[in-house]
Amino acid sequence: MKQIRGCENGGCPKVFATDRGTFLVQGATVVSMPTPEHETVIEVPVEIIQGL
Repeated sequence: MKQIRGCENGGCPKVFATDRGTFLVQGATVVSMPTPEHETVIEVPVEIIQGL
Protein backbone atom coordinates (compact mmCIF):
# COMPACT_ATOMS: atom_id res chain seq x y z
CA MET A 1 0.00 0.00 0.00
CA LYS A 2 1.36 3.41 -0.98
CA GLN A 3 0.06 6.80 0.20
CA ILE A 4 -0.71 8.95 -2.84
CA ARG A 5 -2.52 11.97 -1.28
CA GLY A 6 -2.94 13.65 2.09
CA CYS A 7 -0.73 14.83 4.90
CA GLU A 8 2.31 12.87 5.95
CA ASN A 9 1.63 12.87 9.72
CA GLY A 10 -1.40 12.50 11.93
CA GLY A 11 -4.95 11.38 11.26
CA CYS A 12 -5.89 13.78 8.48
CA PRO A 13 -7.57 12.56 5.26
CA LYS A 14 -5.37 10.37 3.06
CA VAL A 15 -5.65 8.22 -0.06
CA PHE A 16 -3.66 5.02 -0.55
CA ALA A 17 -3.20 2.86 -3.65
CA THR A 18 -3.13 -0.91 -3.12
CA ASP A 19 -1.36 -3.56 -5.13
CA ARG A 20 -4.83 -4.92 -6.10
CA GLY A 21 -5.70 -1.87 -8.22
CA THR A 22 -7.95 -0.31 -5.54
CA PHE A 23 -7.85 2.77 -3.32
CA LEU A 24 -8.17 3.07 0.46
CA VAL A 25 -9.47 6.40 1.77
CA GLN A 26 -8.98 7.63 5.33
CA GLY A 27 -11.32 10.35 6.54
CA ALA A 28 -13.78 11.41 9.23
CA THR A 29 -16.51 8.86 10.06
CA VAL A 30 -20.03 10.05 9.22
CA VAL A 31 -22.43 8.84 11.92
CA SER A 32 -25.56 10.60 10.64
CA MET A 33 -25.90 8.30 7.61
CA PRO A 34 -27.37 4.84 8.21
CA THR A 35 -25.17 2.07 6.76
CA PRO A 36 -24.98 -1.72 7.01
CA GLU A 37 -22.81 -3.08 9.84
CA HIS A 38 -20.05 -4.17 7.45
CA GLU A 39 -19.72 -0.70 5.83
CA THR A 40 -18.44 2.71 6.91
CA VAL A 41 -19.15 6.10 5.35
CA ILE A 42 -16.34 8.65 5.52
CA GLU A 43 -16.06 12.29 4.52
CA VAL A 44 -13.01 13.76 2.80
CA PRO A 45 -12.33 17.14 1.18
CA VAL A 46 -12.77 17.20 -2.61
CA GLU A 47 -9.09 18.19 -3.00
CA ILE A 48 -8.00 14.81 -1.65
CA ILE A 49 -9.57 12.87 -4.55
CA GLN A 50 -9.55 15.38 -7.42
CA GLY A 51 -7.52 14.14 -10.34
CA LEU A 52 -7.19 10.53 -9.22
